[in-house]
Amino acid sequence: MPVQLLNRDLTFIKTANTPNGHVEIHTASATSNYQTRTLELWTTFTNETDGTWMINEKMGAWQPSEQNGLPWWQFSDSNLTTFFIDIIPFFVGLF
Repeated sequence: MPVQLLNRDLTFIKTANTPNGHVEIHTASATSNYQTRTLELWTTFTNETDGTWMINEKMGAWQPSEQNGLPWWQFSDSNLTTFFIDIIPFFVGLF
């Protein structure tokens, strides 16, 4: 699932079929015309098939301190126990 941030870098979050069974995050910089990867990250989160991840800088009360980095959100829209979409915050500092 490609995600484009305000700084125009392109981030791809791979949530399935990864070699180690965990979510991967890859970012290519806009300044390199998307030819150079500036982030290669393997998280502690296991692969999932029913969620969407995104980064958001402006979250009001959820905003973490600067040393923890930007927060991540998971939006689960299938395999739910209720009729509501689950929104779960995570923070980069927890990876």
